Amino acid sequence: MNSILCLPSDGLAILDPQLKKEKHESQVIFLLLDFTLNVNIVFTHIYLLILFFLILFEYRKKFSERAPFYNNIYNA
Repeated sequence: MNSILCLPSDGLAILDPQLKKEKHESQVIFLLLDFTLNVNIVFTHIYLLILFFLILFEYRKKFSERAPFYNNIYNA
């Protein structure tokens, strides 16, 4: 049995500089994609929070237009 076949893929990459370079490039691309995905998730959550508070603010404004009626009930 050939000993090179028994080595794991990392071992082969260490033996062959071209494989090592390709593996490094793929890891960098994966890290960039992972980072981009994390940034997308963070900005999506920030956007949704802003949207939620804007909607909440609009409903508070609408509720405050009807507030005198409710205030009369509570102050009676």
